[in-house]
Amino acid sequence: MGERDILVEIARLLAKNKIPYLLTGSFAVSYYGYPRSTHDIDFILEIPKESMAEILKVLAELNKDYDYSVTDIKDAISRASQFNIFHLESGIKLDFWIAKNDEFEKGKFVRSKTVRIMKQRIAVISAEDLILNKLLWCREVRSERHMRD
Repeated sequence: MGERDILVEIARLLAKNKIPYLLTGSFAVSYYGYPRSTHDIDFILEIPKESMAEILKVLAELNKDYDYSVTDIKDAISRASQFNIFHLESGIKLDFWIAKNDEFEKGKFVRSKTVRIMKQRIAVISAEDLILNKLLWCREVRSERHMRD
């Protein structure tokens, strides 16, 4: 499986289970016109702490081709931070960023757009929010890659 296959599989799983998500990171940057690859796929998830069991149930639907830590996922949801899932065969890492409960994060889902990749409808962060995210990252860690994006 390649990156696009994995992206579509995860997006389909999230959509099927009504987990609000946005595609962000290098895939979103590539969609808006600056192709690059980082060998990972980034998502923003809107999961309140009360819905922790829901996402764990959804991830349990993944087959043995994926590896993740339930402890790390619980911690990420509790702290509104980030967790990873790894596709073992390809080595592709999936980064899941838990949306904070603030107006900017909620607005990202309102301003998102839907695109089709391999016949799958996929929610993508807006170009403006992607730029703002990159600028926020640069406040914490100065990154030439984020500035280029």
